[in-house]
Amino acid sequence: MPPISPTPEQLLLFLCKAYFLDCLHYFFPFLLPLLPPNLSPTFLSELLDAPLPNQKTKRYADLLVQLPLLNTPQPLLLHLELQAYPQKNFPQRMYSYFARLQQQHPHKKILAKALFLDASPTFQPNAYHYQFHKTQLHYQFDTFKLAEKTIEQYQKAASSNLFSILMWVLRIRIQPLADDQKLQHLQQVLEHIHQCNFPAQKQKELLHVILKISKFKLRASHQALETMVQQIFGFTTMTSFTEQLQQWYQQQGLRIGLLKGRKQGLQKGLQKGLQKGLQKGLQKGLQKGLQKGIINMLKAGKYSEEEIAQIFEVPLSYVQKIKEKINKNHS
Repeated sequence: MPPISPTPEQLLLFLCKAYFLDCLHYFFPFLLPLLPPNLSPTFLSELLDAPLPNQKTKRYADLLVQLPLLNTPQPLLLHLELQAYPQKNFPQRMYSYFARLQQQHPHKKILAKALFLDASPTFQPNAYHYQFHKTQLHYQFDTFKLAEKTIEQYQKAASSNLFSILMWVLRIRIQPLADDQKLQHLQQVLEHIHQCNFPAQKQKELLHVILKISKFKLRASHQALETMVQQIFGFTTMTSFTEQLQQWYQQQGLRIGLLKGRKQGLQKGLQKGLQKGLQKGLQKGLQKGLQKGIINMLKAGKYSEEEIAQIFEVPLSYVQKIKEKINKNHS
């Protein structure tokens, strides 16, 4: 079975919760004048109850945070959604989230934002529109597009804010560059982090994420990045970030599942896999959730084998092997 590792979106969400004020300042600076100085965010369950008609699985939002507002008793419900690839029905999905949140929290203000982390220069929908005769609906949401700026622009804007650095790294990730060019850019990132003098724990978590999300063609290039980290920061060993995620899951209740495209057809199997994974080993549980998710997507018949392999980041042969088992069981 292919090894399971946290996705970039999963790691980004981990840091969104762990360092929410940095997240708030970077993605929602316009909100700051509306919030009290001693802010106490409340993280809500990402599970949105009751599937809509024709949906067999429950919906999960990526991040839901309740915030108090100045001069009003109504709190704000902040919804942050990460999208790693173009998806035709994404605007409708955002509206379905909003409709459920509005039903569940009728007396709260709702603000939604989508982070588009893909490399497509054109995919950045910000509204869902429905019309039939005189019946009309228009829902609009805020967006952030990673590919909208160049690597150099992110480098120039980098500060001590964690997410200004992460967007810089993610922009390097999606840029079609040779490994040596990516390493040159990442060296500049690491030197910037070193100058920021972050607290030890924050620095270590940030470096772990950078090591996990950096993408190269050759394994030797990733090893070169690890060596670079050790030389600049003096680390002789790097602890398992997966173990940190597991501990954080147990403490705060965040789902350790795969995100975004994997949610379609994965949720049911993943939840079962996670429950067993936390008891008998995270790897085994995630493997079971992965298999169940692939099975559900194959049975749905909406995706090709190639698309499923790309979404789950597994070899095409792995998906084909599961499909063979399904066909054999039904024969």
